[in-house]
Amino acid sequence: MAAGDVFVHLFEWKWTDIAAECENVLGPAGFKAVQISPPEEHSIVPSHDWSERYQQVSYSLAHSRSGTGAEFTDMVNRCNAVGVGIIADAVINHMTNYPSPGVGSNGTSYTKYNYPGLYSPSDFHTPCQVNNYQSAANVQDCELLSLPDLNTGLASVRQKIANYLLTLARLGVAGFRIDAAKHIQQVELDDILSRVNSTLTAEGDRCRMSFSRSSAEAERRSRRAITSARATARAALPTSPSSRSSAWATSSAVSMASISRS
Repeated sequence: MAAGDVFVHLFEWKWTDIAAECENVLGPAGFKAVQISPPEEHSIVPSHDWSERYQQVSYSLAHSRSGTGAEFTDMVNRCNAVGVGIIADAVINHMTNYPSPGVGSNGTSYTKYNYPGLYSPSDFHTPCQVNNYQSAANVQDCELLSLPDLNTGLASVRQKIANYLLTLARLGVAGFRIDAAKHIQQVELDDILSRVNSTLTAEGDRCRMSFSRSSAEAERRSRRAITSARATARAALPTSPSSRSSAWATSSAVSMASISRS
């Protein structure tokens, strides 16, 4: 995205509705991208609040509460066709802690530290709680809100995460917001993004990735603001893109990794 370009966050929208919004409103109005909720399989909590989307069970795109994998792919293609890129919210710091045991949105059975075919207890950091923001090790290697913290110090874990991001990129996703980025060691996150970048480059898809970090509290504030502002923001869509900048001010601090293809 270039300076002055505007994108919108369609938080918790269904894939079919986002596709229609791209074609009927966003594309014609000149918006450059849409940030979407995490597309991978998530836990199902009794209250069904938004936070279950940030509690991952697998990297499958087959079914989330926004829709099916086929609907996701169709959305990406339809939005790209009218010049609107898709920015996926990527939850790669942790998996889920509730309910445990449980069954995910695509039917995958799991427990807090065991995700068959994906991660086992040895793939997570030794359990401890994030409680000291003066300690980088505590913030980056312990559990945020008791969520099982993936040991991104392991090359095998980093590759699985990179493979997930590559799946999205190969489907045409234009970029990523990295959830809880502050809770991943910089060198490890850099390696994940480098793996994605180098693989896409080798495949002939030249790309550039940029990354910035934000605090967990800033992320929580932005999500609350976005949730309360959704109806207002959507009502404003038919107006000029520049008028939408203020609607995005609440979330501008959130960590982002973006792919821009040349």
